[in-house]
Amino acid sequence: MIQLDHVLVYAVLWAASHWIVARSEIARPLWSRASGWVDKLLRCAGCSGFWLGAASGLGSHTLVNAVVWKRVLIGGLLGAFFTPVFEAVLLWALQQTSIEATPDETSN
Repeated sequence: MIQLDHVLVYAVLWAASHWIVARSEIARPLWSRASGWVDKLLRCAGCSGFWLGAASGLGSHTLVNAVVWKRVLIGGLLGAFFTPVFEAVLLWALQQTSIEATPDETSN
């Protein structure tokens, strides 16, 4: 059974993980050198979210169980939807809480 609080926690983790790995300045050496399908995967929040969601749906279960495949698919679909949405919300919140730079009055 899918619980809303678990989905929300996962969505925040998926969005934060994608932003840190694919768009943050601290990881620039990683994502700036990516090319081909890796670059496309890192640029697409929905694509990355699908794979992050599928991996979180996989957990520590064996792959022979049919229920596990349902969890992987559901996790992937939820990740593909929630990662771009929550990433946009997180970045909007960061922008709203940031301090605007004021011009230095002594530099005139």
